[in-house]
Amino acid sequence: GKRLIVKVNQTATVGDVAAAVNASGDAGDGPYTLNAGFPPRPVEDLTQTVVEAGLAGSVVNQKKAA
Repeated sequence: GKRLIVKVNQTATVGDVAAAVNASGDAGDGPYTLNAGFPPRPVEDLTQTVVEAGLAGSVVNQKKAA
């Protein structure tokens, strides 16, 4: 329910974004997915850059894994 703004370079990886979510302390205890786009789709490859994953300038949501 909280909003976290993470600013990263376009060469940062999706893993860097996930690390920022984890470092915020608001990631929760269980596993989660990062979702982006419309309709929201999971971003699974943490080695992709923000540009390669299509996340540049996008909203990324964290959702508990099913």
